[in-house]
Amino acid sequence: MIRVKSSYTSYDDSLTGPPALQLGTWYVLAVPLLAAMATLRGDSLQIAGFNYTGFLWLGALAVGIGLFIVEKAVRPDHRIQMPLVLWAAWLLVVVASFAWMDYAGGSEARVTLQLAMPVVVGVLASLFIRTRAQLTQLVNACYAIVPLLFLLAIAWAATNLDAELRTDVYIEKRAAALTAVIIGGLFLAGAPSHFWRAWLGWGACVGVTVITGSRMATLAMLLLPIFNPVSRQPMRKLATVAVALLVGMVIYLTPAFQERFFAGESAGVADIASGNFDSAGRFDAWPLILERAWDRPWLGHGVGTVERIMADVWGEMKAPHNDYLRVGYELGIVGLAVFLSVMLIQLFRLGREVRQSDGVVQQAFAAAWLGLFIFLPIAVTDNPITYNLCFMDPVFALMGAAYSVSREERRAATGSAWRYASPSIAPNLTHSPSWRANPSG
Repeated sequence: MIRVKSSYTSYDDSLTGPPALQLGTWYVLAVPLLAAMATLRGDSLQIAGFNYTGFLWLGALAVGIGLFIVEKAVRPDHRIQMPLVLWAAWLLVVVASFAWMDYAGGSEARVTLQLAMPVVVGVLASLFIRTRAQLTQLVNACYAIVPLLFLLAIAWAATNLDAELRTDVYIEKRAAALTAVIIGGLFLAGAPSHFWRAWLGWGACVGVTVITGSRMATLAMLLLPIFNPVSRQPMRKLATVAVALLVGMVIYLTPAFQERFFAGESAGVADIASGNFDSAGRFDAWPLILERAWDRPWLGHGVGTVERIMADVWGEMKAPHNDYLRVGYELGIVGLAVFLSVMLIQLFRLGREVRQSDGVVQQAFAAAWLGLFIFLPIAVTDNPITYNLCFMDPVFALMGAAYSVSREERRAATGSAWRYASPSIAPNLTHSPSWRANPSG
């Protein structure tokens, strides 16, 4: 394994100088912008009676597949650097469920494509983001949408742009909050080189989740600095935990938090621990979904089928707001085991990459790790698995891009080293701190 420092100078012309922004690169750089656009909803923004966001991600998926086909036709030797086989195992279970579902309709096909979309984005990022300069542009594109998210949160709080108050145009606060979680993790992942920017950016993202009253997103924001994989020094980690707890206490005491959790009645931590808070109907609906899931415990009812029963168990809700329950109902114990195994294996691999990289590559790996890690608690009360535009797509874009740049640099470094017959001929390659061999890789 080769660890490449940011000062590394490649002998491969494709890794020197400013990168040429090809169409595929622009596609990946547009992922954060699409995430921000997905926060605006409403009847006046519908197309043919459907939410425009549906056309947005379907169009992005179609364009992405087209770019992939063209890229492989023009450069068939251009390898996918992302661990595709791992996620293909998960998608194989998803597609296979069509064989045993009672019948397949439009919603089942839609959910399948929603689950596949992030993997497509990750693959494209691993094909089109090849240099640190391009990866830095992707990180900056993520940073650039934070002011927009903050303004949208302010607009939601200061006006009546809420789905419960109007239907013509409103701000989907959950989408804005989940996107803020990903960007907040990205800021914190860059703390080793930009300390103050990291914490100020994280603070702005916390502001988005607090203003929108997103409970689980706010909790996720507080967990990010505690579990940040780039912060490993004990004293710094202790200080980080103290800051997160202090911020959490301040948020807990705010009237907005009390209103969101306890419907205006003041309560304590014991009430949260005992489940004595406003669950918005979750605690009533979940047992009913679980009961029906046990009709087909091993393989489930098929991808997307949980939406068929939501009207019976939870009124107007269209999703169970618990992705583990969703996967268990749709794909059974087998599907849930496969999904969790893929997630844990990917987290382990990303953690290893964080330890073996530096600079913007380490930042992207760490942000992807945080995104997948924080998915685990968010999925208990929400539906991030199908939030491709605002949550999963940015995570996979950062992951695929980080894998690509890391592998390109290691390949170039290894290739350069083989050009010399002995270490004495190339002292800059064998003795410089710019790179070092890692026998454990």
